[in-house]
This record gives sequence, C-alpha cells and structure tokens, in this order.
Amino acid sequence: MLRLLVADSQAAVRRGVVELLADELKSVVIAEASSAGETLALVASDRWDLLILHISAAGRFNVDLLKQLTALRPLLPVLALSDHSDEEAAARFIRAGGAGHVATDQLPDRLAAAVLSIVGEGNDGSPDSIRRTACSFRAEPDLIARSRP
Repeated sequence: MLRLLVADSQAAVRRGVVELLADELKSVVIAEASSAGETLALVASDRWDLLILHISAAGRFNVDLLKQLTALRPLLPVLALSDHSDEEAAARFIRAGGAGHVATDQLPDRLAAAVLSIVGEGNDGSPDSIRRTACSFRAEPDLIARSRP
C-alpha cells in the first residue's frame, strides 16, 4: 500500500491532487495537510512513501520548509508542485533536497508518472536514480547539481 501525504494551503488544489492520484494509482492511501505546521506534525508522527508539497512564495510552503522536512525525515522523498514551470525554480528545489518537480499546469499528464517514478520500481534510492527522476520531470537536466546521500 502506497502512503502519500499531500500538502497545500488550498483545499481545492489538495482535492484535485487527491482525485488525480486516486484515479491513477492502485492501493494508495492519501492524507492531506493544509499548513506547514500540520505537514511537519504528520511527517513526524507517521511514515510516508512520498510527500507531495506545493511550494509557493506565500506562507512556509517553500524551500525552507523542505529543509525542515529533510532534517526531520532525511529519507522521505518530496515531490514539489509549483505554479511555475521555471527550470531554475525546479533546480533550486532539487538542490535543496527535493526528489522531483511538476508544474501545476502539467498535473493531469505528469503527476501519477512522477509519483511512480520516485517511489516505484524505477527508483532504487541511489543519487543517480533520484537525479534521473528529477531530470525526467524538467526540461533542462544539466541544471540539477544535487544528489541525495
């Protein structure tokens, strides 16, 4: 059973992500967090296969939160959702510890594939595997300079 945590301050976005994933994935449990505090509490209190984190300039859904999450659960992969398809923003997220990035306008076509690529059979947790996953969801792989220990 795949366990996913979806974190976004907007209920409509969370609902849409949950519906997309529930339609595409088999045997999945999906929980939701609506704030940075709730996200940190759920990550601390339970085990997740993947955190799907909507990053934005507003609030604490950003790279600083990712750093706190990584310190709390270093092996928890985090997939960023962002309103920007900006390659540099994706690269910053990956360098900060993220496992991948999908722009919100690409969610219907790419979200389930990104989740499966990160947590599925194609990812053995090695730095090369994580880098390949991150690159497959961005246009410019050479911007990825970070690898996970």
